[in-house]
Amino acid sequence: MRARAECGVTPLEHHVTLFLTFRPLGSLNRETMGLGGTDSKIPAPSANYGGSTTCCAGTWHALVSILGKSGGSGSFDFSDASGNIDVHESECDRRT
Repeated sequence: MRARAECGVTPLEHHVTLFLTFRPLGSLNRETMGLGGTDSKIPAPSANYGGSTTCCAGTWHALVSILGKSGGSGSFDFSDASGNIDVHESECDRRT
């Protein structure tokens, strides 16, 4: 998973956390996993973030959470999510 932050004004603080949710084929249960903790790299004016996990067949969903502080407007809290990403067993077989 990759994410990119771009800021018009460099923030004083910037904390990015990436998550994946996974639902195995045929299951109704979702599992949530963090990818590498929180990255506090300041985007000046941009920064790339990423993480990975083992490939498993099922439905994946990517989420990003960003907390920070800027000079003029105080604290900010941003989050975004992808749509569902379906991964088939054959796609995982190619990655091993």
